[in-house]
Order: sequence, then C-alpha cells, then structure tokens
Amino acid sequence: MPLARLMIVLLLFPTLSLSTVGGASALEFLTEDSPPLNYIEDGKPTGLSVAIVQELILRTGMQARMQFLPWARAYRRALIEPSIALFSTTRTASRESLFYWVGPIAIKRWVFFARADSLLHLESLEDAKKVRRIGAYVDSGKTTFLQEQGFTNLDIAPAANLNPRKLIAGRIDLWIKGELEGLVIARAEGIAPEKLKVVYPIKSGYLYLAFSKRTPKPMVAAFTRAYRAMLSDGSLIKHWKTWLPDSNMQTITTEATRQHSGLTVKALH
Repeated sequence: MPLARLMIVLLLFPTLSLSTVGGASALEFLTEDSPPLNYIEDGKPTGLSVAIVQELILRTGMQARMQFLPWARAYRRALIEPSIALFSTTRTASRESLFYWVGPIAIKRWVFFARADSLLHLESLEDAKKVRRIGAYVDSGKTTFLQEQGFTNLDIAPAANLNPRKLIAGRIDLWIKGELEGLVIARAEGIAPEKLKVVYPIKSGYLYLAFSKRTPKPMVAAFTRAYRAMLSDGSLIKHWKTWLPDSNMQTITTEATRQHSGLTVKALH
C-alpha cells in the first residue's frame, strides 16, 4: 500500500458531539496498516481493533481523529506527545511504564515464517538463535520480545512489509510476524501464501490501546470505563466473535475478564 495512503488523516464521526475532558485537546489515535486488525478498505478504516476503538470513541463522546502511519513513527510520537493513543500495541515488560494501557482489544499468534521450500526445523525458540538472520521491524513488540530473549541475529527493517520479499529472496531465513496479518501482508506484496510456511508458533500475545503518558488521566479513565462497559454488556465479545476464530475469541474473553475482575460479563450464544 502506498505510503501516502497510509498517512491519510481520517476524521472519525464528524457529526459526533465533540466534548472534551477538562478542556483538554482532542485525542489522536495512531495506528499502522496491519490487516485484519487495522487497515484501510475502500478509503475507510476497518478491522477488529478499529471497530472497537470507534465504539469506544462513541461511548466517551470525545473529540478524536485517527491517522495511519508507519509503526516506528507512530510509536515515537506516542512516547513524547500529549493526547496520543497507539494501537494495536503489544504490552511488554519493557513498555509497561511508558504508557497507560486500556484493553486487551485483540489477540494474535506470533510465528516464525520460512520459505515453503526451507529445510529449517525448529524444536524450540532457542533453535531460532542458530539461524543466520531473522526478519523483524523497528519498534515492534515482537522485535523487543526477541531482543529480551537474547537474540542477536535480527535483521530489523524500517517497516513490516519489507520482510516477505527479503524472505523469498533469501536475505533472511525466518520472519517473525502475527500469523494472520503475515499472510495478508505477503499477499499485498505479491507473494502467494503457499510460498510461505509456519515453522514455529512462538506465543499468543494480547494487544492494547496504549495512551501516551502526557495524556490527561481523566481521558484515560473515561476510555477504561467505556472498555469495561463494553466487556460487561457483551459488545466486546460480539466484536471478537465477528473477527476471531472461536479458540482465540474464548482465550481473549477469559483474559479480559481476569484483568477486569469483578465485572459480570454477558455471554453471547
């Protein structure tokens, strides 16, 4: 997808009552093009995370806009600017104190992709430390995770969509990415899914809204309340059921209920 299209500013709900908390400035929601969680289709933002964020904005009644940017740029802005919400963001130990967190809003399974004709066989995460190069990308939670695990063989690209072609060209041996979005990204780069294979499932990770530390706390609190209300009334589960396989839907529902203990969660049948 052309960069200019990714950087388009999308104003959400122009007819919405635009109130703010304590006179604070409008919130800006930053995300990347990463189907099926957040992406642009027919000129409009869509995806699981986008749908949840849109409903959260409606419920809080706050002024907000959404912008698609390269992940590294969005991440840097969230670290230093006020009133920024970054999604879909992996919550790691090294990031915990950098943001205010609301969620989880989505779940993904991290995997190592290899070329379909690769003879690599991994029995453990440690085995991946022995390969020549692993494709990752800058400021990604997956990159941070591998670095925290002691990996020194990472080939870190400025954007995720560069890695499928590097893999096919033999410039990297493995590519770490979420399973579903990895196949979507590869297809967008002209690479058929059958040219790739999953050689090792790494872990399942939860994704969140990450608010910059310079975001007014009443704003964050309002989104936390809206999230808890969506969890309690079954709206979140409805979104997850629409977009996720049953096993993932059940896993994230259990985790969200655990994190927000004390809520009575309405089940969907």
